[in-house]
Amino acid sequence: MYIHKYTLLVLSFVAGLAQGSQINGVVNHFNITQYTAPHLDLSTVRNSQLLIFDDFQTFDYYTYKGQQIFTGLADERKNSLIYYSNNTYVQLAELPDGAEIKKIVPWGDDSFILSGRGVFEGHRLEHQLIYNLSSFEITEILKEPLEHVNDILTDGEVVYFGGGFTYNDGNLSGHSVVKWDATDKSSSLLPFYGFGQGSVVNNIIKLDDSNILFVGKFSTIDNTALLPHRNVSSSFLSNSTNIETNALASLRFSSLVHDGTLNSSAFVCPEGSADSWTIPHSTMGELTIRVINQMTPSKIRIYNSKDSNNQVNLFRIVTSPSRSIMNMTYVDPITGALAVCDAWCPLQPLSVLSNLAENSTSSVMAAFPNNNNVLVKWTAAYQEFAFVNRVPIQELTFIAIDSFGHNVGLLGIELFQAEYDTYVNNTLNQPNCDSQQNFPASVVSKDTVWYQGLPDQSYMATSFTAGKPSVTLTPSIPYPGIYTLNLVTPGCLTDNTCAFRGIVNVTIRAQNGTHLMNRWIYQNNENLKYDPLFRGYLDDSPNVVLEWIGPIDPAAANNVMVADRVTSIIDSIEDLEMKNGTSNSNLLNGLFQYAASNFTNTNLSTLVGSTNIDQYPVRNIPHSSSLFGQIYNDTLFIGSPSIDGLAKISRRKDDWNDIIVDPQLIDTEGPVTGIFPYSNGLALTVHSNQTNMASSLSFNGSISTIFRSNAPSLSILNLTIDGSEILVFDNGYVYNVSSQSDISNSETLKLSLLSAGANLEDDLILAGNVQSTKHFVPNGAIAIDADSNEVVTSGLPSVDDGIIYRGLFINDSSSAYAYYSKSLGSSKGGIVVYGEHEPEYLSTDDSTVNDMLYIKDSNLLAVVTSGTSQGLASLYIHDLSADFAPIKETFEIGEVINTMVLFGRNYTLLVGGTFTRNGCRDLCLYNYATNNWTRFMDGNITGDIRQLQFLDGNTLMVAGLLASSDSKDLQLVEIDLSNMEIISKLQGTNTGTFQHVLTVGNSSSELIAHDGNQVFHFVDGQWKNISPDTSGQTQINGLTLLSTDFSQRNSIMKRDRVGNELVVINGNFSSPDYGDINAMYYDFNGWNPYYFSVPRESNSDEVIPQGQLFLNKDVSFTSSSQIYLSNDNDNDDTPAASEPATHEKHTKKLAKIFVVLIALALALATVAVLGVVGVLFAYLFGDHNAYEPLKPRINEAEMLKTVPPEKLMKFI
Repeated sequence: MYIHKYTLLVLSFVAGLAQGSQINGVVNHFNITQYTAPHLDLSTVRNSQLLIFDDFQTFDYYTYKGQQIFTGLADERKNSLIYYSNNTYVQLAELPDGAEIKKIVPWGDDSFILSGRGVFEGHRLEHQLIYNLSSFEITEILKEPLEHVNDILTDGEVVYFGGGFTYNDGNLSGHSVVKWDATDKSSSLLPFYGFGQGSVVNNIIKLDDSNILFVGKFSTIDNTALLPHRNVSSSFLSNSTNIETNALASLRFSSLVHDGTLNSSAFVCPEGSADSWTIPHSTMGELTIRVINQMTPSKIRIYNSKDSNNQVNLFRIVTSPSRSIMNMTYVDPITGALAVCDAWCPLQPLSVLSNLAENSTSSVMAAFPNNNNVLVKWTAAYQEFAFVNRVPIQELTFIAIDSFGHNVGLLGIELFQAEYDTYVNNTLNQPNCDSQQNFPASVVSKDTVWYQGLPDQSYMATSFTAGKPSVTLTPSIPYPGIYTLNLVTPGCLTDNTCAFRGIVNVTIRAQNGTHLMNRWIYQNNENLKYDPLFRGYLDDSPNVVLEWIGPIDPAAANNVMVADRVTSIIDSIEDLEMKNGTSNSNLLNGLFQYAASNFTNTNLSTLVGSTNIDQYPVRNIPHSSSLFGQIYNDTLFIGSPSIDGLAKISRRKDDWNDIIVDPQLIDTEGPVTGIFPYSNGLALTVHSNQTNMASSLSFNGSISTIFRSNAPSLSILNLTIDGSEILVFDNGYVYNVSSQSDISNSETLKLSLLSAGANLEDDLILAGNVQSTKHFVPNGAIAIDADSNEVVTSGLPSVDDGIIYRGLFINDSSSAYAYYSKSLGSSKGGIVVYGEHEPEYLSTDDSTVNDMLYIKDSNLLAVVTSGTSQGLASLYIHDLSADFAPIKETFEIGEVINTMVLFGRNYTLLVGGTFTRNGCRDLCLYNYATNNWTRFMDGNITGDIRQLQFLDGNTLMVAGLLASSDSKDLQLVEIDLSNMEIISKLQGTNTGTFQHVLTVGNSSSELIAHDGNQVFHFVDGQWKNISPDTSGQTQINGLTLLSTDFSQRNSIMKRDRVGNELVVINGNFSSPDYGDINAMYYDFNGWNPYYFSVPRESNSDEVIPQGQLFLNKDVSFTSSSQIYLSNDNDNDDTPAASEPATHEKHTKKLAKIFVVLIALALALATVAVLGVVGVLFAYLFGDHNAYEPLKPRINEAEMLKTVPPEKLMKFI
């Protein structure tokens, strides 16, 4: 029967899937089975909804086998190769440790190319694999491995691989690019072999049917026979505003003297939005910077306050030791021309700068005064002022003369100098901001001890008698160009080491190992000196090594080596000094246009590097830059970390050899570190070195911001899930393109992906980890709608900052709900009553509610709670009419109250748990009118009472682990309340305590019970274990009986049974078939998965109440009875807990009772005699035809309203 059921489900599932994709084969191969949630009959329930309360934040039906892998309940650290189509995820294979699939590219209709590193299904990913979705076979493409692949382009039967690698083709060797031809399954180098050692290809772009563009970091080709020798006649204007010709001086360890208040770390690192220096109620003030080493500043950058009331209007700069006012030059934001000032230097309000910046070009925002040695500029955030005179300083004082408002405030100040200093003392190399990267560094030898030469001095020294100490410095080279490197050596007079100084050898090597310079330096100079080391072309930071040679005085008893710093000074930057013509070593700069047909021409000297596309970055972008590119709207866009903006290149008349270059870069607010295509245009990753902020932008003709972050993104994946296009950033950010909203790894969808690729047939392959659930549950409550069978998450009962976990029907318009706080570390909670008026909140002293009961006749709400670390188990009686204060009965430590039922005519609750009260144990009567506790059935039933339920008006069911006067280890008893005797028992089912029991039908002839781990079915007079297969991993929190709507159900779901019931267990189950799920249903043929959820984040020590499946309808017949308990069960023999129980008082009470009984007997006799006489008179003399039934003067409801029972309570 099960085989037939599941076969039909699979067939119906497959038939409904997308026909163009490979999902049919995937479903069949992995034996995927679909499950349909049952349609419920909720016609008697309020709003026809099943409410589910639990501690979850996401929820979804279990709809197909394997879905549990993607719920978030599985191991999040495991990466997999995942197939997705038609809202179905299938795990194709787990990725073993060390395996990373970094690129997934569609190949044909049914295959994908996988590239990465490590072993996958017995194949090394470095060989580039083809994964076939039809046969599920894996084929290796290349014989030689490729270690680092950045991009893969499929062009017909040819596949191009680009990245950073070396590939050997016979006796030929090439770098960064290789092709594979599927026709003969052969790999080969391209005619130019590659782009040289150390090169990298970032992107491979198909420009048209004839041209392919390689984009990356390279300057030449491997095939030297193709290198031309020619002059370039084209001239391209360099964008000089992108160049920073001066070094940002580190003020991190400078001392600051100031008026007002100052946050020194924020002042030297103005990245925030709040002022770091403020002087309230004054328009003037001073701040002095005392630098560690004497320096010669070239310019100052001033970040004015963002508060218009604090912004500085006029200022001046005074330096020491000269104690003179500095002459400054700046670009006037209003006119765009250079201007000078001294004692009255103006600053513009930020609002003015912002407006001007939006309508200004770089030519009016920056200029090169002082013979192009200093670039001075302004932006919307700051203004720069260059020092006209080169004056060495030890102190610099900023004097605010006037303010635009009533206060003085600055975000911060930055100082620049011509020299880029690299200190041996690495502490001094630290930048102003922790977030700033690429600062210079040094390493000292470890065989000697280095120490600070003198206090308040920057140099380091080591004293030794043997060995050869050394120091390695890596000075900063920000741009390719001509540099002068100087070595600074401190004088020996200041530390009295002239007799111990010696000779050091200085060697300079480029990063590729090229030897640039070697010379000896004598360190016995009496005063500070600068030794020129090198002047020449540098495109990267070299290594400067100082190594001890020997002492100058061989008789010296001790040796002292000193080392201070290396300074690098820009003489000229390649981007500014570019002349016509180029050498072969700089033939290319990151772009190479390749047309295979051109390489059949014998005149190759005109081919390599000669196209206008090739030459654009050579002339306009700093040499050795890493470029990124993509095509959008038939236009090529190029970005680089070396330029602030996006270059735009279009073609004339469909010819990429005839291009149009936009002279203005598209403003991207910083250097571009990646370009990725998607449906709406291009997605850009941008990282600003000035603000150290990372941005992701969208460009579709204009720039818009997707998000900003402190963590830069290196890659963006584009995929479509559930009909929505999504961009996944490697820093965890997720953006929904379709809705233009940030889902940032939301609760319902979390993506941690290494790569992704989709074909035109809607097959999507993912590598990484996916967590997907359909419904977000903000307040721990969802509803299943009977009409649509859909999940509803809005318009449900909720509590601000709270989670509802239990409900109770009060009447047709009101319900009560127990809740607790969802704030981490908080345990506050209580009860809220929702009705026609404002919600009413009732206290439970933050303890967990175990049961609630509504007392209709008195409009009371009874609540029992469990003990917590803050309080004890308690019984509450709340008056919903608010006529009297709540009653609270508190129990002892360790006692538990689980359940209760009502004997309404006695004003009495029967309370069950494990406790002792006034001589009664575990199952006791509590009269809330008299506040008395008495025994039930003379205390005949004790134990761990978990459930009380009326089966009918005269029969009570008690469940738990019980004992009676003649039996023990009982799980269930039934009590005839008319005779007060046990009529049936269940003993010894090889289980523990019954937590809950359901009656199927209207009697106890069929029951379902659970003990927290197992489920039992009682039918035909026998119990049997019907627990689902969960491999022992079971925690049952609840048991609910539901009815199904046959008119909405598939015929294969029906069962051979009179009723239409389903039994649902909820909790936590680990099934070998379904994984981790939270609910299963039993249709009396077998178990099926129902739903799963992802729990809310909570503290490990936080006590989370168990949730509930809540049918909001009147079930008071199971918890309330109108049977009147006899005096044996409802007497006043037992005194109230608050009264002392003495023998004397007990005797007096008995005497009063005898008197009352005698009087009552006499009264009854008198009434009887009078009644007989009255009947005789009525019969003899009455008008029989005029008889009408007498109406009482007042009905019961009016009586209760006139004299409520609570008015008679002695505690009022």
